[in-house]
Amino acid sequence: MQVTLNTLPYVDSSKIGALGICAGGGATIAAAPTEKRIKAAAGVSTFDVGAANRAVGQEAVNQTLKKVAVQRENEAKGDPILMVPIIPDTKEQLPAGAPEFLVEAVEYYRTPRAYHPRATNRSTFTSVADALKFYPWENLGTMMEAPLLLIAGDRADTLPFSQAAYDADKGPKELYLVKGATHVDMYDKEPYVSEAVVKLSDFFNENLK
Repeated sequence: MQVTLNTLPYVDSSKIGALGICAGGGATIAAAPTEKRIKAAAGVSTFDVGAANRAVGQEAVNQTLKKVAVQRENEAKGDPILMVPIIPDTKEQLPAGAPEFLVEAVEYYRTPRAYHPRATNRSTFTSVADALKFYPWENLGTMMEAPLLLIAGDRADTLPFSQAAYDADKGPKELYLVKGATHVDMYDKEPYVSEAVVKLSDFFNENLK
């Protein structure tokens, strides 16, 4: 049985808002233009998984997709599903010159700060094909009607993702910068989180009346 928000007795289906953080922000904003039950959408430290994976260049992307094709063929013939790390497991595994958000992610997800034993930090290798074809902002300029709030730290190296979403949207929108915050600071560090929560509360209260 499928349960959706609007079937729950305590939910007013005319007042559904959506909020995503990091990759969840990208997914939320990608969904909002065509999911008209979303009346307001917000992203915090919004991350474009597609653009991040394509940043290696087209030649490398095509080589990866060829490897995905081989792996799919092998798995169809009975080989084990290939699982790969989402981020490096330790700081020592970080590549030279790793972007700040990746360094922060290891410090956050792979330490007691946010680690959970059921979070294996693994995904299927073949799923990278889905990431590579993900363009979360493509419908913002034509189908987006819900107001959009983007919150990002002004020191975040991922700020261009929020800026790109803001630029693509033609409807009611705001890009709110939290002074002094990096990408991962917005997950759990004060006073940045409290500032974001106040802004989000005001935004949803205004747009979900």
